[in-house]
Amino acid sequence: MPERYIKRVLDGDREAFRFIIKECQDAAFHLSYSILKEEILAKEASQKAFIRAYEKLHTFKHQSAFKTWFHRIVVNEAFQLIRKRERNRNTAEELPVTIESKQNETLKQIDEDHLFRKLMAKSRMEIPYSGFEDEILSEIEQIGLQKEAVKQGYRRGFRLAGIFFLIGLICGIILTSMIPKLDIAVPGINSSVTLLLFQMIFAATILLLLEKLYLHWKKLSALR
Repeated sequence: MPERYIKRVLDGDREAFRFIIKECQDAAFHLSYSILKEEILAKEASQKAFIRAYEKLHTFKHQSAFKTWFHRIVVNEAFQLIRKRERNRNTAEELPVTIESKQNETLKQIDEDHLFRKLMAKSRMEIPYSGFEDEILSEIEQIGLQKEAVKQGYRRGFRLAGIFFLIGLICGIILTSMIPKLDIAVPGINSSVTLLLFQMIFAATILLLLEKLYLHWKKLSALR
């Protein structure tokens, strides 16, 4: 059962996902083919579904069987390819009702176990490609590398924003304490008003730096 590998994948063991692929690939390909009627498209939909499942695995709540959860992803990816294909044929105005109704009907069959068994029994088939799991894991690795590169960029930005924040805070505190002693004033404005203006500028600068820090933190959190 794929469930025994889920925790290992979530703990960072990417290779454990290979076992999930092996257990689910034939059913995924068969389900995709039953919708798309083309081997190449069925393979593409299956690959996209596995990659989507890997990315969303942390959202699986064990409220249903993993295969039920995964097969819904397969159906959604297959119908996404249908929409793409139909848009290329310039028949987008005919898409919504027909495709949505077929998609909902297929999802209903998956949710109702006896209907799904009937759907899958129409033509049992194995995926006609060798090294299927290697292709998926290779693509997952590339996605992981891209995400890590983006994370590194956000981390650098976060650190720089933090450094500028600390420098600005220290300089602001020092200058705020020095202005009254130096009796610095803008021509036509007394020193107390000058100090108030400087404090307002300083506060605005600190708020902008804090906003930068928050945005970088938010982007980093979204990629975890």
